[in-house]
Amino acid sequence: MARRVYTDEQREEALRLYETDGPSAASKATGISKGTISGWAKSAGVRTSGTQNVREANEAQSENFKARRNRIIGDLYGLAEDTVNLLKEPSQYQTILKGAMGVEGPEMPGFIPAQDKQREITAVGIMLDKALTLESHDASTEEHTAVDAWLAHVMGDV
Repeated sequence: MARRVYTDEQREEALRLYETDGPSAASKATGISKGTISGWAKSAGVRTSGTQNVREANEAQSENFKARRNRIIGDLYGLAEDTVNLLKEPSQYQTILKGAMGVEGPEMPGFIPAQDKQREITAVGIMLDKALTLESHDASTEEHTAVDAWLAHVMGDV
């Protein structure tokens, strides 16, 4: 089968239609195969308006997720810090203890039972680990340094 030769005008028209209407519509309007038009578009760096819209929507969604991650990171650091502060003040610690006749209830014993302390420290570790994991998704080296300094400060005070 002989290879078709297209004029510059045909090519420009096809690319214009490709950009505004997409490859199928450009092919149908010009009679030039969709593959040929797509190849021209790729070589020329031409994108359909639909491709641009999708890219913009993806970028907006990415920014939304980044903001969401930042809120979660802040919440995790806040919870970790609150827990560390609670561990520093055992008189404010509330736990569930068995009372008279084996009935369980909330108590403020003035100390933190060993099992509770271990559970709280484990929870802090998990919160910080998850916050760092989320942060590493967006963070640069400078941001990691700031996080490491904050962690050293908080964890050094326990």
